[in-house]
Amino acid sequence: MADETEIKFRFTPKGQQVSAAILGGKDKIEFTKAAASIDVHINDTDTDVNNIIDLDNKKQIVDISGTVAVNNNVVQIPIKFEKNKIAEDYQMNTIGIYAKYQGQEFLYAFGALKYPLYMHHTDDSGVFKMYTYITVGTVANVVIKTDNTESVSHDELARELQKYRDELKSLDPLNSPDGNNIYDTIIDLDSYSTVGITKFLNCQLKSTGAMSGLDQAIDKLYGWIFNVPKWNGASELQQIIYICNYGQGTLTYARSRVNGKGTNVENFEKILTDKDLKAYADGVNKLVESAGKVKTVNGKNGDVTIPAFAPNLLIGTSDEWDNLPYADTIWSQQITVQQGDIISVSTILDTTKSTSAAIYIRMLNDSGGAVKDYIKGSTVTRSIGTSLLDKLVIPTGVTSIKCGIASDDNTNFASVKYKERKLAKWRDTNTPPDMTWLPNVDDTSTAINDLQNQITELKNRETYHIAADLSSGIAYSKSHPNVLVLMC
Repeated sequence: MADETEIKFRFTPKGQQVSAAILGGKDKIEFTKAAASIDVHINDTDTDVNNIIDLDNKKQIVDISGTVAVNNNVVQIPIKFEKNKIAEDYQMNTIGIYAKYQGQEFLYAFGALKYPLYMHHTDDSGVFKMYTYITVGTVANVVIKTDNTESVSHDELARELQKYRDELKSLDPLNSPDGNNIYDTIIDLDSYSTVGITKFLNCQLKSTGAMSGLDQAIDKLYGWIFNVPKWNGASELQQIIYICNYGQGTLTYARSRVNGKGTNVENFEKILTDKDLKAYADGVNKLVESAGKVKTVNGKNGDVTIPAFAPNLLIGTSDEWDNLPYADTIWSQQITVQQGDIISVSTILDTTKSTSAAIYIRMLNDSGGAVKDYIKGSTVTRSIGTSLLDKLVIPTGVTSIKCGIASDDNTNFASVKYKERKLAKWRDTNTPPDMTWLPNVDDTSTAINDLQNQITELKNRETYHIAADLSSGIAYSKSHPNVLVLMC
């Protein structure tokens, strides 16, 4: 809202005349009304002001009441424009103050806004309010009119104060340094409805809502329960559980709805810590490291080592369905091979909306020419199934291969879907690898990088905010609904 440093007040010629008269103690002046105009007067010269008798283009006119004597020579004039009484939105540029002197009403002075104020209609009780101070000869020369519209009776004030007392009393557990204390018992989180902070010591927790990673049979736990109503007076609670001594770390859970009566219960969401995320990332790394490692089996000629899984040599593959992007084929990157290599190629196809499709390879020599072309795997016809080209031995003269998908349906080829393209290469004819689906190492590395970026983002995310008082805490909670707001 504009303040006094942004409004330039000027007396009209009539206002100057009357001001001089009342400074001299002649008759009384009554400040009657204020008007908001869209006309701009901020840059008016003295000549311009001397020609102003009234304001044009007035968009809102209000009565002045509640004039207050500040001292014997200064009065305070309140001006209030209520937004629910605006008929048409407008830009406020000038505010006029009208007065009555010797029975005649006139424009006494006006304030030109340096920065226009946009006034729009609202259905609530929003107002633009300002106070103007005017020096007079003596306040005895000013008609003082009181405003009772904003006053309250003693009984009304007592009722409102009691509402605040009741509300503050309900927040006592939140303001207590220790909250509520519970010892040596089993706490049913679904029916525990005490609002505020509860400290539990040597207790067992139970809930019909899932709590991932928590064995509910374990007792002797200690920690905190936060029960916060979804809004003031709501029966449903938002609940946070913090367990301090579970193994070598902590556990934190949250859910947005529980009514404290054992019904209408949600599962808990586990809030992951850096330790949880690191353990998950380590597990993914171990899975990647195990790809292509050997194991010992009792083979035909004695103990031999073979890959536990076939390292997938195709980059950019996925376990999500995708469509053939163009024509009736999709080519992979070129794979280097040599004579005697054994390869297996497979993919899962969906041909339910076409006739048939199959995986195939093209064999190339060192100059890129085709040695053998269109060697097909098994055909998938109007169904969802695996197309497999198994244990193909690379012949003489072949130095590389490409893997593709062919559709026999030239009309509906775009309806063919595929996923999990795999290509494995080995040389021991007695022990072919396990063709269990496993992404390419490069693809997995990309996924790990994405996961690490998500971990970094979670580390930097604000999870709680400490507010200085109740009003600022409520305001911050409304603007940041996913952040826990606490008060010192």
